[in-house]
Amino acid sequence: MKEIEPLFDFMANYIVVDEDLQSRILDITSLKRYPANAVIIQEGQYNRHFRYLHDGCVRYHANYDGKEVTTWIEVANQLLLSYDGFSFDRPGGETLEASADSVVIEIASDDFLKLLEEFPQMERFARLWLEKEMSSQLEFYKFFMFMSAKEKYKRLLTYVSDVDLKVKAIHIASFLGISPETLSRIRAEHLKSN
Repeated sequence: MKEIEPLFDFMANYIVVDEDLQSRILDITSLKRYPANAVIIQEGQYNRHFRYLHDGCVRYHANYDGKEVTTWIEVANQLLLSYDGFSFDRPGGETLEASADSVVIEIASDDFLKLLEEFPQMERFARLWLEKEMSSQLEFYKFFMFMSAKEKYKRLLTYVSDVDLKVKAIHIASFLGISPETLSRIRAEHLKSN
């Protein structure tokens, strides 16, 4: 299945993906298409799949004191995990929602766990990816709470350069912890300076 090849390319950044591993992954993988605004995982649900975002954009959000707050934005060629729901087998604390039409490669968690047992290099892949992801998120949030709204927006653009095309302004503002009006002003200034 040609649409699965980007997953193999992604994994090859961490491990050697030989033909046996590719064949096994092809046997247990499904491809799902989610239209914009479709919920992939609902807050409170168990995450029963390993997911790779082949194309599109996904917004993570949760309820905080009765208010929906965007907690992360993920773009194509990244893994989609509700960490607590997948790793700790408990209800997830976030909703994952397609912000744009998205194509997701999925492997059921039971099949993924068997894959880890059958192919030791998959354990290595999971560890190396997690180390890189944690480092990336720590770097993203470093000094975030001390940044001005403009600095936060610029930081977001370094991670998701086309965020304005893929995510609604109200959700970007929520993620940055600013008002939609402030975001509108910052975006206008940013466009003028570029």
